[in-house]
Amino acid sequence: SGGMPSGHAAVAFALATAIFFISGSGLLTLMALVLAGLVGQSRLEGGLHTPMEVAAGGALGVAVMAGLFWLMQ
Repeated sequence: SGGMPSGHAAVAFALATAIFFISGSGLLTLMALVLAGLVGQSRLEGGLHTPMEVAAGGALGVAVMAGLFWLMQ
C-alpha cells in the first residue's frame, strides 16, 4: 500500500551513503546502515511495503546519492 519504491527506505539509505562519503569512518557508516535497515524493517513490519519495494527504495537511495557525490568530484 506504500507504493514502489519505498521513499522512506530511499531517504534512509541515501543519508547512510552520504555519511559514508563525508565521514570516511567505517564505524559511523555501519551505524548509519543499521539505522537505515531499521527504517526498512519498520516499513515491512507495518505492512506498508513489500520486501521488493524496500529493496528498490534502498538501492535507489544509494544510487542517487553515490551519483551526486560522483558528479561533485
